[in-house]
Amino acid sequence: MAKLVEREVPSKGKSLLGAYTSMFFLTLTYPMTILIFLGIFAGVGIGNTKDHYVSITALVLGVFKGSLLWWVILSSSIGSLRNKFKAQGMQWINRISGILIIGFGLAVLLSLII
Repeated sequence: MAKLVEREVPSKGKSLLGAYTSMFFLTLTYPMTILIFLGIFAGVGIGNTKDHYVSITALVLGVFKGSLLWWVILSSSIGSLRNKFKAQGMQWINRISGILIIGFGLAVLLSLII
């Protein structure tokens, strides 16, 4: 097995606003995000809410605030934990993650067969 090599990733010097903007547009252009929100909005009946701009605005702002809160919690958690793991710990996390991904893939393939 190959030995894990630690090296610093060079920073391109992006500002916080630049990083947020690029991630915002990356998320916005992800097809599953668009399809999921189209499904949610259709399920809530957004198409049938004629002249209910307040409720539509509240829904969109609620989705935005919830997404922003999730991003802040996830980023903060990972940021606070990233320096606590040594190279060997990261190697075990990578192995366990790989095993889980393989397991989920096999479960999907088995569900197609059975």
